[in-house]
Amino acid sequence: MGNYPAGQVNINVADFLKNPSRVERVVRDLTKEKTIADYAFGQGDAKDGAVVYDEVIGNPDEADRDVEVIAPGANFPEFSVLDEEQKMDKVSKYGGQSFLTAEAIRRNDVDTLNKRLQIVKNQIIKRVNKVTVNALVNHTKIRRVALTTTWDTVGYDVLGDIFAGKARIDDSDMGYTADLVLANPDDVQRYLLGRKDIREQLPKESKDLNPVLSGDLGNLCGVEWIKSATVPAGKLYIINKGISGSVRDEEGGVKTNVYETPINQRTYIQGWRSIVPIITDPLSVVELSGFAA
Repeated sequence: MGNYPAGQVNINVADFLKNPSRVERVVRDLTKEKTIADYAFGQGDAKDGAVVYDEVIGNPDEADRDVEVIAPGANFPEFSVLDEEQKMDKVSKYGGQSFLTAEAIRRNDVDTLNKRLQIVKNQIIKRVNKVTVNALVNHTKIRRVALTTTWDTVGYDVLGDIFAGKARIDDSDMGYTADLVLANPDDVQRYLLGRKDIREQLPKESKDLNPVLSGDLGNLCGVEWIKSATVPAGKLYIINKGISGSVRDEEGGVKTNVYETPINQRTYIQGWRSIVPIITDPLSVVELSGFAA
């Protein structure tokens, strides 16, 4: 028998599929903290199919933020809040399904069950990642920097562009800290790991830290890196993790359903998530483009 995702070996497939809460728990565990939304964004709830929120669009007047000495017993000065704009976005459902045949269930085919659960998990992760990245791609107020030199130019200072993008966030005097980059894996391979001069600047003390062996960028430029094919090729996003945006769940996370279709003797496992990713602090995001040849 194959290995059940939760570590149980002697599972009965038919009994498992008849236990809706167990199926949901397993699929939820498989997707837990594996999406860009859950790792990079804050979390929140959505009710009645929509969410109303405040989007930060700028600083208050400088005069309202001057440093003042507070005398003993004196009132504290009142600061203006950040300039905000109220927005509303609607929730949508994202997910997928896969099926087991009556034969697979009768034969207690745990391997096939594992594969079907993985398919459902992957569909949820892929679709949630896509809609999360699209929230950045389509936002009109994030800072966009169109580079004029491609990163495959010999001798060009690639890291200088990344540091400059990071500085736009760090130096905005709004309390933001750029600490995470979202990038397309092909771009990372070609324009970063593919450059010898950049590889030489990365740690080599162990397999986990060596980018040649691990395939990761570690803490290059003092930020974390997430590689995802949902990020458009030729674009890179620098953000403030947990601050730039939020993912709002209408149903409290991943949900599942199991149903049979007697006409073809199939049992389907559905998995979905009803969410809306929102960009609450667009000025804590910088998009770099123009680096691809």
